[in-house]
Amino acid sequence: MEIKLDFITGKDEKGEEIVEVRTFVANKPKALLVRRATEIEKEVDFSHFTPETLDIAVDFICQIYNNKFTRDELYNGLESDKLFSTYSKSVEEVIHGVTSILDTFPKE
Repeated sequence: MEIKLDFITGKDEKGEEIVEVRTFVANKPKALLVRRATEIEKEVDFSHFTPETLDIAVDFICQIYNNKFTRDELYNGLESDKLFSTYSKSVEEVIHGVTSILDTFPKE
């Protein structure tokens, strides 16, 4: 799993912002992230986002990437149309690791 964020690193001679795109790769998710994902899905109504629920979602994304970037860096570096899909994909990938293994167990 990876995420690309824009970082403004200064201004060029014309006064325009210099943007550096950094790619972050998540390590294999730990079991604690599965627990946190299920807690978030249970406690947060994502059909009615508030600033607080957005922060919860963004903090979870940061946690997946071992806090290699901050909440503000994600808010400022991720294109707005990718926020919800990035969160959804992140949760799906964390939980998919568990559910794909559960599917291998025999069913009664």
